[in-house]
Amino acid sequence: MASKHALTRQVLEGRAPVAVQEFAARGLLPLPRPEFLDIWVYLAAHGGTPEVRDLARQSLEPASLGIPRYRPRLSCTWPSRPGRTSWSLS
Repeated sequence: MASKHALTRQVLEGRAPVAVQEFAARGLLPLPRPEFLDIWVYLAAHGGTPEVRDLARQSLEPASLGIPRYRPRLSCTWPSRPGRTSWSLS
């Protein structure tokens, strides 16, 4: 493990108490943001309780990570000449 943070190591090695796991699953530990990704992936599969696993999975959802959902729009432009339909994806 390359992490320098004792809390991260504790969680990833399975030694963290459930209370610490819950805080980690919610992203409430005093750690740099990039470390939470490893923690959430670990806790989603190996969390000490179903609640911890669910919290970690929720934290991994794109909206929780600040990733906007991409919803492509398909539009059709009716042609000025018959037989020429124009489609675009934006």
